[in-house]
Amino acid sequence: FILVADHQPISINENIKNSVDLQVSGHTHAFQVWPLGQILNMFGFYTYGNYKIDNFNLIVTSGFAGWGFPLRTEKHCEYVVVDLISE
Repeated sequence: FILVADHQPISINENIKNSVDLQVSGHTHAFQVWPLGQILNMFGFYTYGNYKIDNFNLIVTSGFAGWGFPLRTEKHCEYVVVDLISE
C-alpha cells in the first residue's frame, strides 16, 4: 500500500503513474472564499472531498485553520480520520 501525504492536491497524474493507492492533501481550505472554489471546480481542480480515479484515491481536506483572511467566509474546519483496512 502506497500512501502519499502531499500538502497540495497536485502531482495527481504523477502519483497515479507511480501506482500510489492514496494521497491525502489539504492546502485548499475548501476554497473558503466564494466563488473561487466553485470556479475551480468547474475547471476540474481537486478542491475538497474524496476522489477516486481507477485504483487511486485522493482525499482533500479543508484543514483546521484559515488562510490569508482573519476569518473564514465559507466551509468548515475539520480533522479527518482515515481507517486503512487490509484486504
